[in-house]
Amino acid sequence: MPPISLGDVSSFVRTTDPDDFGLHFNIVEANGCTKAGALIINTFDDLEADVLAALRAEYPRIYTYTNCKYACEVWGVGLRVDEEVRREQVASHVRHAMKAEEMRGSAAGWKAKAEEAVAPGGLSCENLQSMVRALGCVNAAEVPGV
Repeated sequence: MPPISLGDVSSFVRTTDPDDFGLHFNIVEANGCTKAGALIINTFDDLEADVLAALRAEYPRIYTYTNCKYACEVWGVGLRVDEEVRREQVASHVRHAMKAEEMRGSAAGWKAKAEEAVAPGGLSCENLQSMVRALGCVNAAEVPGV
């Protein structure tokens, strides 16, 4: 997994304050994942294979269903804006994106991979079917009223 810097994290969870409420909330929720029967993650295998492989070592039932670092730096389909977004910066980025042949080519390539992933027999489709099968194996005796 490539190194991630503080700037790669979404601003609503980015902090350097160890007592931040959001940080503690995320820690509690991350620890709660250890009790989950399965995890659904907003990505697909071709995009973040290394991250998913690391997670699957701990949580074998991971179902993929995507972050700024990958969109901008790895996939080449996005542009980073400053924390204080200004209209001029957004306009400049939109003009740049409209002219960027390389970015359009990257977007087309990832679109094809995404379509392949969600098509019948694709990894995302298989992950969804696997999750549905796993949910169907829930012991009826464990469900109240059944």
